[in-house]
Amino acid sequence: MGVALGFFLLLLVSNFFSSALYHLFPKIQLYMKIFGAIYLLYLAYKIGTSKGTDAQSFSNRYNNIKFGMLLQFVNPKGVIYALSVVAAFITPNFEHFSIQIILITYLALIGFLSSFSWSVFGSIFKKFINQHELAFNLIMALLLVYTAISILFT
Repeated sequence: MGVALGFFLLLLVSNFFSSALYHLFPKIQLYMKIFGAIYLLYLAYKIGTSKGTDAQSFSNRYNNIKFGMLLQFVNPKGVIYALSVVAAFITPNFEHFSIQIILITYLALIGFLSSFSWSVFGSIFKKFINQHELAFNLIMALLLVYTAISILFT
């Protein structure tokens, strides 16, 4: 629940930030897209070249709503997603705040369902993923490259 609430707040803050920037500097959208695409390419490189991780190092003291919410504000992927999607699709196309809130709520729900399904499927396929880690990482890296390219050309 903390991830969902934190992601909603992150989208809300991103909307305010993006709206202000869009009205002050309309051309900043291109730079935000470029920055987001470069960061996704960096993540693709890190995932494609990563080694295994120690899943036992997770501490239960971080398994709470407060930490989940705060984590979203230091999660670079979430921040880049929030800034990119708001700047590219919401701010330039919808001026009424009520519509923006509805869309942000919808995006937060999608983000929560994505995280939830990632957790569920990760648990189900953990053994398979560990056995085929290199191929899995390469596929994930290629999907990030595709996403970065898509951001640049939308």
